[in-house]
Amino acid sequence: MMVQTHGTVKYSTIIVRWIARIWGVASILFVLAFLLGEGLSPTQITPTEWIQLLLFPFSVMGGLLLAWRWEGVGGGLTLVSFVMFYLLHYVVSGNLPQGPFFGLVAAPGLLFLLCWLLSRH
Repeated sequence: MMVQTHGTVKYSTIIVRWIARIWGVASILFVLAFLLGEGLSPTQITPTEWIQLLLFPFSVMGGLLLAWRWEGVGGGLTLVSFVMFYLLHYVVSGNLPQGPFFGLVAAPGLLFLLCWLLSRH
């Protein structure tokens, strides 16, 4: 059976790419709604919390945006930021962040990396 392609990219790669993009936009909108709803009080945030905020959500969101143009770079930034956030949180608090939401927000980064790997020639 022959796999149909669009140019040199398989349709399955295109589908995964659009799932990653739609999921990424939904993740960014979710985080922005949360940040705007909670509000940030810069004077009440500790330096360690600023570093954590830089890693998640800001660098994760930046990676998801970059991935629209550069899938490998954006997906990599998303996942590295996510892992660094988890490591820093563990070092500071002695436990990992609870709940699935951090992973669900960063998951499109994996899909972008998959697209990048599949579309390399």
